[in-house]
Amino acid sequence: MKERRGEVSEGCRKERDIQKLIIKLKTTTPARLHRTHLHHHHTTTYFLNGLHTQNLTPVQNSGGGNCVFKSLAEIVFGDAGKYEFMRYMIVHRMRSFPEKYKCTADYLNNMMVDGKDASSLELQAIADITFSVVECYSTENFKTPTHTILPLRC
Repeated sequence: MKERRGEVSEGCRKERDIQKLIIKLKTTTPARLHRTHLHHHHTTTYFLNGLHTQNLTPVQNSGGGNCVFKSLAEIVFGDAGKYEFMRYMIVHRMRSFPEKYKCTADYLNNMMVDGKDASSLELQAIADITFSVVECYSTENFKTPTHTILPLRC
């Protein structure tokens, strides 16, 4: 393919983009990293304080794809270490009502793997098991839930 004058080939464009990325990464200074860390810390503190003003208690854990299950295990059993049992209970509920949750056996087998993030399906199962409303909050707005999941009857 012949290039017209003034046009840049795709290969050159990709190379230039990579160079820009490298230059941007190299120009990160300790001061900029510190400002980023302070901003993140301020946002997190603001979010946590906001939850407390609404009488909500955040549950701290290491996450790693297990954060929902660890948080729930902490709330239900008082022990985040029982998150594997909590994961099992939720997947068992979903297996028991496949028409309700509309998920495949492969999906459920994959969900049993340690470190697999919970989706809205698992949150729905949690709401159904506990007969509770599940609300999800964002650091951008701690006053209004980003998602509200109501329990459904079988």
